Amino acid sequence: MFIDLATDSGTGAMSDEQWAGLMVGDEAYIRSKSFFHLEKVIRDVFHYEHVIPPPGARREQIFMALKVNEGDIVLSNTHFDTTGAHVMNRKAVPVDLVGDELWRFDESSPSRGTLIWPGSRRPWSATTSACPSC
Repeated sequence: MFIDLATDSGTGAMSDEQWAGLMVGDEAYIRSKSFFHLEKVIRDVFHYEHVIPPPGARREQIFMALKVNEGDIVLSNTHFDTTGAHVMNRKAVPVDLVGDELWRFDESSPSRGTLIWPGSRRPWSATTSACPSC
């Protein structure tokens, strides 16, 4: 599952049909043709009379309230400023796992967005040990 917390563009796993819809949809947000499709689906599934999607920062705040608890450690390659603030607001700890390559702007690097465990040159992976440098 891909969770994009670096932007307010949304979170969650997406199917090929959803990605295709994104590619042909308009970006006018509310009252766009994409919104009318979303509104119809929400009304059909949940039987809501009114559909008012929250802005991106509010969606993030809702997500954090549901998924982040006090004392949690939340990993990212680099937390967006509001994302880090939402994590800290939940009394959790945002941890940026970036390599030195991120700060060398004059060099090209294929791993700028890779999670790098502190003290390691190897990318962190959920399928490896909790500490790849150990």
